[in-house]
Amino acid sequence: MDYLSKIAQDLGMSRSSVYRAIKHMKPMSAETRKRVIEYIKANYPEKLTQLNSFSENRGGKHIAVIMPYKPEYFWKEASDGMEAARESFGDECPAELKFIFYAGTISENELISILDSIEVSTADALCVVPVDTERVAEKINDISRRIPVAIFNEVCRGAVAFLNVVSNGYAEGRAVGKMVTEQCPAGSHIIRISTDDYTSDVFNDRMRGFGDAVREKYFIDEVSLDCSENYYYHTILPSLMARKVNEKINRIESAGGSVSATYVTNGALLPLFIALRKLDRQDISVFGHEINESALEFYKNGMRGGYVKQDIYMQGYSVINGLIRKLFYDKDVYPEIYNTAFDSDSYSESGHERNEQNGSV
Repeated sequence: MDYLSKIAQDLGMSRSSVYRAIKHMKPMSAETRKRVIEYIKANYPEKLTQLNSFSENRGGKHIAVIMPYKPEYFWKEASDGMEAARESFGDECPAELKFIFYAGTISENELISILDSIEVSTADALCVVPVDTERVAEKINDISRRIPVAIFNEVCRGAVAFLNVVSNGYAEGRAVGKMVTEQCPAGSHIIRISTDDYTSDVFNDRMRGFGDAVREKYFIDEVSLDCSENYYYHTILPSLMARKVNEKINRIESAGGSVSATYVTNGALLPLFIALRKLDRQDISVFGHEINESALEFYKNGMRGGYVKQDIYMQGYSVINGLIRKLFYDKDVYPEIYNTAFDSDSYSESGHERNEQNGSV
């Protein structure tokens, strides 16, 4: 019996739980982790040194986290995951997260100003949801020469970071396209909606993956909305969507075509549901990405379609877990680019179906 199995037997837990407690690999209560560490200190002190490889400096570390706060339902889940990762290390790896929030969008100059701020300049590590520009990449590279930097959720080409925890937009888009092919009649029209307030490589990758999955069987019609992030979810955006989508539907149907579905890449499912309700077109399916409880109610009440949801909690957990382990263990714990998993939920006439995806194409 190896020593991990012996510890597990003595403590009445599984071998994998002992290993996770030592390696800080997933959420675990501080009490459980402390119990395992104290046992190893008392009975296998040489193994604790071997496995953990703590750096000599165990003082408290400060991690600057630069991220959006809108839409709140999405980013709150991410920050909850980050805090859970920090708390899971307990007193063994004391770290503090300093959140620097911006709205749903940020300019290159605004982000560079934050990256130059005192909160970042005095931090021991940085986690950032970036803007994909050359100047931002150069600034991140400057910072990464001094401290570990992790890029989170978005891509920044040219930036060399210790860790990139991102979603696979192309795979997510293909997953939505697959749901369309399973629900909608071939030869019908899909209205793909984009808004200029949220644009990124992830959204572009989603559109590309979606298009690759459906273009051979469907007509894809574009609706582009010129709006502000302040329109989100409630009043102006649903009305704007309703007007633009209705114009597109009328053109398609007057030419003898039929619209079977709508698709939005950026989490704006709720305003799209409201827009279709305004038009009394609940016969048109709704597909998209990310969701909150208000939007989910439309599916539960009979609307058809489906969505893909990133595991944003685990993204947040993984990025802070990786940074803390880098700071205290000096270890790289994930591949340089780490694609997190996602779920796809389909609501069709035959019912609700959920599939877990691993983030690969």
